[in-house]
Amino acid sequence: MPLVRMSKDLATRQVRLAPWRAPGIALLFAILVMMILATFASPGGLGIYEQASTKVERDKNWRIIKYSIERNDGKTVWDWLGLIGVPMTLAVLGIWFQSQEQTRANRDAQEQRRLAAEENKEETLQRYFDRVSQLLIEKDLISLSRQTKNAIVESASNVIRARTLSVLRSFTQDGERRGSVVLFLIETEMLHKLKVSLANSQLAGANLTEADLSKVNIRGANLIGADLSDADLIDANLSGADLTGADLSGADLSGADLAGANLTGADLAGANLTRAYLRWANLSVANLTGAYLSRADLTGAKLNGSSLKGADLSGADLSRADLFGADISKAIFNETICPDGKTTDTGCPVPKGSQ
Repeated sequence: MPLVRMSKDLATRQVRLAPWRAPGIALLFAILVMMILATFASPGGLGIYEQASTKVERDKNWRIIKYSIERNDGKTVWDWLGLIGVPMTLAVLGIWFQSQEQTRANRDAQEQRRLAAEENKEETLQRYFDRVSQLLIEKDLISLSRQTKNAIVESASNVIRARTLSVLRSFTQDGERRGSVVLFLIETEMLHKLKVSLANSQLAGANLTEADLSKVNIRGANLIGADLSDADLIDANLSGADLTGADLSGADLSGADLAGANLTGADLAGANLTRAYLRWANLSVANLTGAYLSRADLTGAKLNGSSLKGADLSGADLSRADLFGADISKAIFNETICPDGKTTDTGCPVPKGSQ
């Protein structure tokens, strides 16, 4: 039954999109038949309304002096086209106007649905803000958070986390509103004082420029394409997070846990990764130009094809790291442990084929 219904819907959609097709094809076929008949069946015309008239001229004595027969072969195809041209034109124009009106109606309906969806999302976001704010004020959670191991704070934090994850899931492909949720948690101090976890949350495309996410638990989060430029991520837990294509340029990731994180194609130009934990992280084709990687743990990290041009690798541990195709020109090496386990102050050997 679903297949039958799908076929009917498809057929209906096709008719709505092109209501002129059926009458247009029929009209063209009729014209073609008329032209064929005019050419082969009746060279002088279509033979419709064929007439023959006799003309007789007489003198004064009523005697016939001239006798002639006038023949009318009927209306030609051009005569008939002239007769049907006006109504045909009106019909075609009517169909065209109907098609335009249908297209306009469909476009208006689509715009109305989009506006309704946007309004629904805004209501959902506002409802989330109101409910969480009410919970925060009624329970005086910020004050209670100063007490160690407060059951009310722990319970409220779990409720806020559940509601946060729910609202984040509802904003599919809406990075702006996802960013608004996180910034709200930061401004109300729930991320830091209540320690609300954002682990495994959906934050793809979120706009978190200059956000204070220090010591925040974002492990396993989906941050694909997120904007974290100039963000404070000191000692943040980003282990296992998906940061594919994320913008981390200028971000402070000193001491951050990025173990096993996926940073493929991420922009880390000028980022501070001092003491960062990047064991087995995927940094393939990442932009680490000018990044501070002093004392960073890059054991087993995938850096193939990445740009480490001018990066500070002083004291960094690159044991078993993959540098194939990486650009390490002008990088700073000082007591840096290379992939082969040897310490260097000048530069690490790279596999053949790399820059």
